Amino acid sequence: MADIIGQVLYGAGRHAAYLDPAVNTMGLKWNFAGQVIYMWALPAVKISVGFFLLRIAPNKTYRRILQGVMVFTIAYTLMCFITLLLQCQNLAILWDATVQTTCWSQATLQGLSYASCGE
Repeated sequence: MADIIGQVLYGAGRHAAYLDPAVNTMGLKWNFAGQVIYMWALPAVKISVGFFLLRIAPNKTYRRILQGVMVFTIAYTLMCFITLLLQCQNLAILWDATVQTTCWSQATLQGLSYASCGE
């Protein structure tokens, strides 16, 4: 909740052209922090439900399927997290346009985004 409040206080929902550059920079930092938090929050809920279902699974087959899905979810989230951290050599480019660095190509990021929608 504090993350969302921070984003809104620093310009979330407003066009960047109408914001002071320092305010926009801080808002983008809050946005990046929110990405990391929510990236792990969603699979945590899925894993929690998986642990509940493990308790009531009627046989070993269902337990193995649930365990497999849970492991896949954790591995997938970890790979997305690594992708987020490695997309640019200097992550400050995400909130400061004056930083000079190299990032993955637009085609690579677009392909990863499409793959991410599949989970």
